[in-house]
Amino acid sequence: MEHNEKITLLGKATHVGTHLAEVGDKTAWLKAAASRAVEDAVTKAKRFAKRSRYAAEDAEDTAHRIKHRPLRSLGLGVMARLGTDALAVWLASHKE
Repeated sequence: MEHNEKITLLGKATHVGTHLAEVGDKTAWLKAAASRAVEDAVTKAKRFAKRSRYAAEDAEDTAHRIKHRPLRSLGLGVMARLGTDALAVWLASHKE
């Protein structure tokens, strides 16, 4: 009986060892996936910060131009609006 118990115990230990190895592999995969997710989030945050900084700089430039050349800014706004209105009328009238 002792021989059978040793074989059974060895089989159980082998089974547990196999499961531990599988868990270790899954843990390593999850760790790598989490690491990639964090790196992606950091990259996205950096890109967002850069775009936000550029947008703020553009807004400052626009405000400066409008402040120093108000009539030109008004004229450009009116021309842009007339252009979009003309395009909308043309598209609406050419629907068939």
